Amino acid sequence: MNEQQQTLFDAGEPKPREKRTCTPARVGSGPEGQTCGTCRHASAIDHNARRYYKCGKCRCYWTHGAGSDIKLKWAACREWQPVEEDGTTKCTKYTKGAKTPILFSRLSRVS
Repeated sequence: MNEQQQTLFDAGEPKPREKRTCTPARVGSGPEGQTCGTCRHASAIDHNARRYYKCGKCRCYWTHGAGSDIKLKWAACREWQPVEEDGTTKCTKYTKGAKTPILFSRLSRVS
């Protein structure tokens, strides 16, 4: 390989890829004993008769795939915030075509 070919094909060090995560901070960096399921940022997405949970703090990174889903049993991150003061466990529900989110209680069955 001559010098011109070497410079053409030598790209140097690869650039590190920006890692997108489904949580705003490392899982487990939040309060002891709390989970994503007890956080006010937990959001439920209803699509094709299924419910997918995502973090509302990372809404700009939401995809239509499992890469941006969260598990409600994960340990809370440092962005964890308590739910409503009335003691109910509420999260935001987004439905296809809805202009505004709907709050619902996870303690009650939502059809």
